[in-house]
Amino acid sequence: MQALRDEIAKNKALLDTLEDTGKEIIADSSEDPQVVRDVRGELNKIVSPVDAILRKLAERQVKLQNALLRSQEFQVKTESRFILMLHAFLYQKLHPIVLVTI
Repeated sequence: MQALRDEIAKNKALLDTLEDTGKEIIADSSEDPQVVRDVRGELNKIVSPVDAILRKLAERQVKLQNALLRSQEFQVKTESRFILMLHAFLYQKLHPIVLVTI
């Protein structure tokens, strides 16, 4: 996941340049609707997949963080239960119950 983020970051400057250039072409060609449509279409082909990947990465990061949090909570609960059980066991060993019969 980090490798994909790094790859996107490496190409971010190129993507920004392409977007800026496309916007300039659109501004300069505002009188030719076909050029505007073509440039917007090409920009969309480039930008949309990258945006989708970034959204998926963010979603995956949230899921991973939530899973990590749940596993940490489970570990704390398990350790707490173990300590309580250990204390109870040790208490019983140190203080055996003596039955007195009358």
